[in-house]
Amino acid sequence: MVRRLRRVVAEAKQGLASPVTVATRLWVMLWLELGLQQDSAKPAGVLDPDAERGYVEECNLPEGEKAQWETVVGWLVEAGILIAYDGEGGGWFCPKYAELNAGGGGTRSQAQRGGDLRAFTMKQQRVGQDAMQLGLRLSAEKFKDAEGRDIEGDEAHRVMMLVIGCDNALFRESRPAHGFTATIMANGARVTRQYTEAQIQEVLRTVALRRGHPMLAGLSTERLLADFGDMVRRLQ
Repeated sequence: MVRRLRRVVAEAKQGLASPVTVATRLWVMLWLELGLQQDSAKPAGVLDPDAERGYVEECNLPEGEKAQWETVVGWLVEAGILIAYDGEGGGWFCPKYAELNAGGGGTRSQAQRGGDLRAFTMKQQRVGQDAMQLGLRLSAEKFKDAEGRDIEGDEAHRVMMLVIGCDNALFRESRPAHGFTATIMANGARVTRQYTEAQIQEVLRTVALRRGHPMLAGLSTERLLADFGDMVRRLQ
């Protein structure tokens, strides 16, 4: 399917310098959007109409090309990746995504996801206490941002809570003291300074609810913190 999409993009008269890059990005971003859209209310593979234009805007075509909604969807339809969805609400449907993710292949049942959310919520109720206890075990040298500035007071506590919260959302074992690396702490400081607590909690909750999803396979706290901005933008 990706190869067909590459051919479609290459044949289009768009003057794009790298059709392979464009096609690959369209595919990856579509897969991510479908993963975020997937819930019990609609079948796997449905692209909600409200999310269509946001998806296209996030594709960020290179060489200054502005992604046009009709053009991008047209490419995906021509490549056989999307078809019109005639269910409630309309929109588009990706059969390949549905084939790989409906009723298996990493999709958890509604009951399982409810259990995941409860387990995550229970862990988060202790996150403040856990952050204080673990933070006091770390050396002062650990509390530095990317520029070498000190992370102190309430900010230090928020960074510890964020790192532990990411581990909780990914259902990882408790992180030992040596696991709070310089990169982890610096990225944690960047995230807490750049995003509101509401935005942070929305990302963590979404990750917890999507446990077992193919798009999150192999996701680590290190990577989640490094790419946190992408997650925030996808959820807006």
